[in-house]
Amino acid sequence: MKKRIEYVYNDKGIFSGTKENILTDRDTKFFLLPFCTTEEPKPQKGKVAVINEDKTSWNYVEDKSGEWFHKETKELLTLTENDFDKDISEYTRAVPEFEKSDVLSYDKKTDSWKEDAEKKKAKEISEAKNKILYSLNEIDVKSIRAHRAYTINKSDEEYKKLLEYEESAKSLRNKLKELEK
Repeated sequence: MKKRIEYVYNDKGIFSGTKENILTDRDTKFFLLPFCTTEEPKPQKGKVAVINEDKTSWNYVEDKSGEWFHKETKELLTLTENDFDKDISEYTRAVPEFEKSDVLSYDKKTDSWKEDAEKKKAKEISEAKNKILYSLNEIDVKSIRAHRAYTINKSDEEYKKLLEYEESAKSLRNKLKELEK
């Protein structure tokens, strides 16, 4: 009697172990293999066994399981061994620095994330605009209070405060216009 090592896979092509099968001498030319088994050894690291559509043989394809990051959005995609047919042309395994993610761009040549000068400048301008707008809002609140006090008391001191607030608001609006150019 002959023995044969059979490599067993589930219906998705994931290796699940080996078993030894005893073969009889009834038909020496043809021995049936059970479903989801092969005489081929377990695939090398980085490969997955996938059964063909006709269910007669196995192909060994790249194992794409693991974490992938979109090259534009930096969105995380987690794949399993069952996702061997997923298109990953827009993804990379290189992990972006998430605290800097809004100023990073993917560099295909080096397969890594690089700081994008244009994105960095746009972020700095946006932050500066937000600070100015916040300051203008504070000035508006202060000037409303000063205006109320002036209308009630008619004091020169309150009027001077109003003028100061108006001057600082003008300069901030000018800075905002410069940033928008």
